[in-house]
Amino acid sequence: MANSQQVRPRRRNHGRSVPAAELADKALRSIVPAERLRLVRVQIAWADALPARLQRVATPVAIDDATLVVDVVDNQWLHELQYLRSDLLERIREALPDGGVSKLRLRVGQVPPPPEVRVIPVVASTPVLALQPSADTLEAIASIPDDGLRDTIATARQALTRLGRGA
Repeated sequence: MANSQQVRPRRRNHGRSVPAAELADKALRSIVPAERLRLVRVQIAWADALPARLQRVATPVAIDDATLVVDVVDNQWLHELQYLRSDLLERIREALPDGGVSKLRLRVGQVPPPPEVRVIPVVASTPVLALQPSADTLEAIASIPDDGLRDTIATARQALTRLGRGA
């Protein structure tokens, strides 16, 4: 009887659901330093906000208070991006309004090549079915006990046959 009278402690979140994103964010913040997370968020915003041609020559590498430090591949690009500094800063602010970036410092440094994007071609192929279904196919369709489902499958089979013939 003593065991049946014991009361289990209630869970802290009992009665309310917690979104998985909130749990993941909490776990991530407990492992990764806040400044590193902030830099990663800025790097993601950088990739979304800037055209690929600029991503190949410049990359955010550090964040110091409100200053974003960006490595540029060479002096020519450094000079070019000096003219685009306010535009770059504005794009980052738009992409990440709560990022807290108000200054941009450009310097010559290592810029890794962007990740290779592999495009997997989508092959749209229409199955080519014989005009007359095989005996196995007819038997399989006939064995379906539900009349509506059997008719739907037979109609779909006929439609695929017509598509394969170009009709």
